[in-house]
Amino acid sequence: MEELKQEMEDNRDDANEKEVESRRSYESFLKHVFSLRTQLRDNESMISKLECEVDDLSSSLHTLRQDLAEEYANMEEARREYDEEKDGFNDTIRRLMIEKEEDIGKISTLQLELANTQD
Repeated sequence: MEELKQEMEDNRDDANEKEVESRRSYESFLKHVFSLRTQLRDNESMISKLECEVDDLSSSLHTLRQDLAEEYANMEEARREYDEEKDGFNDTIRRLMIEKEEDIGKISTLQLELANTQD
């Protein structure tokens, strides 16, 4: 009987130890779950902030693209105006060169006429 009593006490002690270990394990598991939930909330908050930053950056990028397109259009317009002015200046230079040659020819003719009248 004493052996049975000892065996029952041993079984009870083992059961108590297993229960204590199970509770420790369960508490550890709960702490881990709580930690994961905290990390999840922190990550969700971080994701939300990053999404806002991405939206802001996307908006800024869109604005910069529009500004770049506008500046490119302005540059193309300035290039066209420059080419037109350059062509106009080249035409003026050609016309002035022709007029110069004509004036030289007129001067030569007048000099000949003057020389002929002085003879």
